[in-house]
Amino acid sequence: MSEPIELNPEHVRAIWGGSRLAPDVAEIWLASDLAHRPTRVAHGIHEGKSPGDALGRPLPVLAKFLDARLPLSVQVHPHDENARARGFESGKTEAWVVLHADPGSRIYAGLNEGASVSELAEGRIEDALYWFEPTEGDLIYLPAGTVHALGGGVTVFEIQQSSDVTYRLHDWGRVDPKSGLPRELHIEDALACISEWGPVNPRRGERSLVTPYFELHVHRDAATIGGDGRPRLLVAYGGDADGCVRVPAGRAIALASSEGELRVAPSPGGWLFECVLP
Repeated sequence: MSEPIELNPEHVRAIWGGSRLAPDVAEIWLASDLAHRPTRVAHGIHEGKSPGDALGRPLPVLAKFLDARLPLSVQVHPHDENARARGFESGKTEAWVVLHADPGSRIYAGLNEGASVSELAEGRIEDALYWFEPTEGDLIYLPAGTVHALGGGVTVFEIQQSSDVTYRLHDWGRVDPKSGLPRELHIEDALACISEWGPVNPRRGERSLVTPYFELHVHRDAATIGGDGRPRLLVAYGGDADGCVRVPAGRAIALASSEGELRVAPSPGGWLFECVLP
């Protein structure tokens, strides 16, 4: 087994953030190789390095917790081809696992059947959005090109391609409290990047997701993982995960490879997210 690399999380504040993760914290970036906001190795011979420098290869994913007190803006992320045409390295396919959902909360994922570009361009976006009421444990796959928004009262774990490209299609008519002005929208780019037109439903009862960019496995009990030589991230929520590797709660551990199998277990009632990298 490669030496586990523990990463220091980065707290991010935003106007929509809640208090379930930490007071007034909207996001906790657990593992990031983005140049403008990399996480750093916590200790050991690689202390202070970015994940990519410590692993000897770019980290192709970004892992976060998000806690929404208010709905996020309605967004769409470009797929790889669209992103590269706009000067970015990659698109942004992502997945969420719901950790908490207030009664009556919503996740907006995809568009109602029959929604059209003209309907969106004319500003009738709320009518076009497909939504469902989330429950704890829901797994939601959001391929690049999907219109989506996290509703207020929802906390999720997110794994995504290593990209921060977001186009806002709609922001619920609110204004930035600092400037007193509406936040910028990117209607033309957003419309051009929509490639998934139907509704997206949660994968209830599912604990694994395989995509071209990452695999996600959700463990609520002891599990045997690894043994295939592939790098992976391990993230614990709701308590430490222990075993062959200890994963502190609220942190990410990166493994460059795992030739041998590992036995790990989340705390009772906790979560362990295993993100397998290509």
